[in-house]
Amino acid sequence: MAVDENPPSAPEYCCIIGSAYDFGPAGTTFDPPMTLTWMYDSATLPEGVVEENLYIGCCENDEWVELDCEVDTVNNIITTYVSHFTTFAVMAMVVPTPEPTPEPTPEADSLLLPHRVSWICQKYSERTQSFYV
Repeated sequence: MAVDENPPSAPEYCCIIGSAYDFGPAGTTFDPPMTLTWMYDSATLPEGVVEENLYIGCCENDEWVELDCEVDTVNNIITTYVSHFTTFAVMAMVVPTPEPTPEPTPEADSLLLPHRVSWICQKYSERTQSFYV
């Protein structure tokens, strides 16, 4: 096992937690599958990562594949089953932080709203000859 210095990029809205590791020798298979248990440090998780959503990813054809995992948040352990050696990493979905919606300023409202209401009232009264507020 060695650190994979050049793993594939994580999928959109995902990140690799720590390092990716190349397990070998390449081509080794397991039947029945082998249990892979991975410890992680919850204090080092990036902002936006929910601990319960951690998973182990494996590299298949230069793309990450999410494996079915059990996450033990009390003991900081992720467990999965693997049928062959490849590159593995702890990964997580990252919830993007929504951009704040700008609040309208009172100055903008007072400048635009009366003008717009006045124009609507004028157009309505031109068509109906009467207008009630």
